[in-house]
Amino acid sequence: MSKNAMSWIIVMLLVLIIILLSVCIYLDIEFTSAFTSSDAPNTTEDSTTTQPIINTINPIDTTQTTTTTKRPAQSSAPIVIQPPNTAITPITSTVPVTTTKTPITTQTPQTTKPVISPDAPTICIDPGHGFSDPGALGSLNGITYNEKDINLAIALKLKEELLSLGYNVIMTHDGVNLPADKYLTKTKEDTYFYVNQRNQWIKDRKSEIDLVISIHCDSADPSVSGTRFYILSTKMTGYTAKSVTLAEKLFDATHLALGTTSLPANKYNTQELAVLKTGIPSVLLEAAFLSSKSDLTKLIDPAWQATLAQGLAQGIKNYLAK
Repeated sequence: MSKNAMSWIIVMLLVLIIILLSVCIYLDIEFTSAFTSSDAPNTTEDSTTTQPIINTINPIDTTQTTTTTKRPAQSSAPIVIQPPNTAITPITSTVPVTTTKTPITTQTPQTTKPVISPDAPTICIDPGHGFSDPGALGSLNGITYNEKDINLAIALKLKEELLSLGYNVIMTHDGVNLPADKYLTKTKEDTYFYVNQRNQWIKDRKSEIDLVISIHCDSADPSVSGTRFYILSTKMTGYTAKSVTLAEKLFDATHLALGTTSLPANKYNTQELAVLKTGIPSVLLEAAFLSSKSDLTKLIDPAWQATLAQGLAQGIKNYLAK
């Protein structure tokens, strides 16, 4: 065979091989596209759905490169919620302190009152004056104070103290509700609950009352001050010697609670006090003097009022324990 024929055969073989390879490649591509064409939408969806997620994560943490570490970054983005949590912590720690303490101090006596034994001693508290009757007046720093308001404030605090000790308490009035009309003196414009009517109100309940304390404030020369107790004069009908013991017990416990350094010469004085003409052990308290600036400063102080009420309650307890 000649060299030319041999070269021609080799060229033809190469061409044939190239054609065969081209056909195989074409068939392989068609086969692959036909096989994977049903999955194409999924890969497209994956690419379109994952891309926004990555885009939203990238701005949060540029130091993370893999999607496995970036995905937590999206959930950790709400870490901004933590500052409100730290801000709420002091609120929840302080609010209960202020909101739980107030209801406990004001409601405890109210919750204990229903369980007080009916056989427990009954104390009658008479807040002096009230309603249309202001009582004496005192002025401090340009402000005028009515005796009736101070009397009532002390009386209500004493009531709570006595209830907490397990005693029954009744009041001639509570600053809001007046007794029945038969105990009142009415004019065209005002209504008064005078001492004679209070005396009758108390006597009508004499069978249930163990002792009476009438709460007042005094007024005199500005140099006079202090806390004093009065009982009914021995010359008046309704006097009882037990009032002496009650006054002495109240004097001792009250001045001890107030820390009085200069005590009055007498533990009690006697006067013709109509409100005490009941035949029941009875004492009238002059808490302090509205005419004295130092006394008036104490009288309008709720803390001082509370201390006075505690002393009065202790004195009553000491008397009833005799």
